Amino acid sequence: MILHHLLHIVTFPWTRGRGPSPNNGIQPTQVAGLDPTNTATVAEVIETAIVAEADDPYDPDYLSQHGYMVLKKEHGGVFIGSGGYSGDINKPVLKLYIDVKRQVTTIYENNLRYEKASNENLKVHDIFQAVCHQQHVQFDDMRWIVMDVDDPFIYTAIRNYRIRNGLEQNEEIIVTPDHIDWKILYETVYYAQASKMVPGAQIDKIIVRRRQREMYTGRYSAVIADVIIFSLKTSPLENESSDIDPIDAHEAELADEAALNKAMDDADNALKAELLAAKYGWKL
Repeated sequence: MILHHLLHIVTFPWTRGRGPSPNNGIQPTQVAGLDPTNTATVAEVIETAIVAEADDPYDPDYLSQHGYMVLKKEHGGVFIGSGGYSGDINKPVLKLYIDVKRQVTTIYENNLRYEKASNENLKVHDIFQAVCHQQHVQFDDMRWIVMDVDDPFIYTAIRNYRIRNGLEQNEEIIVTPDHIDWKILYETVYYAQASKMVPGAQIDKIIVRRRQREMYTGRYSAVIADVIIFSLKTSPLENESSDIDPIDAHEAELADEAALNKAMDDADNALKAELLAAKYGWKL
């Protein structure tokens, strides 16, 4: 479509048999809105069009070219619509909360797997990176990725893990790569998704927590959800020292987790605000 329009702009005075009028001195480049001293050839226009249609999340039209639309961008909340999900592009297929200050991204609804099969379908990391680029957010600054566990098999595996290890159903699970049970959470779709969201970052810890949040599907109800949290670490730059005082490292970890907790609370509150707005017709 872009290529068609660009060719039309460059060629239309001649293809319609109407050259520039000798009376008004208007040149084809002026009609097309081009600088006559810097006019692109048809070949150059074609090359530019191909670049513009490149499959790159940094392209401002990347999401729309794939059939997605950003529905909400308020208070860190981002709703993504897709015509391939329900036929209604205004119905969110993906809900994100990007906390730039605390470097936490929460994915509290992901229905991308229910889209109709298409070569245009995008993965969650593609959409996340495109949204960050649109909002001028450095996605590689993210420290935490939080996702709701909505896969029944993984939910059951988490429940069985708690039972097997004598944990209460609301107790937190923490595993690191050297933990004997790392594989249980490593071999999940959530790990595969999170590991691609920030290229170059390593997942150094996985946390599973129980959360209670209010949902509205015709009426309000309290939903108990397990969320899986991925801690991201990037390698230090060449001129940065990797030697950190243990006390400083511990204090930094505590501050990091405090920021995570606040970001998760804010994400839940943002979702609740969206639901209330939808119910009562409020404008956020």
